Amino acid sequence: MSRKSRIFLALACVAFVVALVSRLAFSSNDISDFATGLAVALMVGVLITWKGKRSPQS
Repeated sequence: MSRKSRIFLALACVAFVVALVSRLAFSSNDISDFATGLAVALMVGVLITWKGKRSPQS
């Protein structure tokens, strides 16, 4: 994995933790929904950067 992929993965994990904590601690789900969407977008970024590193360039 490249350094950029690892950073995206770490930020996605943090966003998932924020989503979990906000879902359990607060009555409003807006923060949790935003954090979940951000985490999914970061996971897509991980897949794109990781795939670009792994696939052969022709």
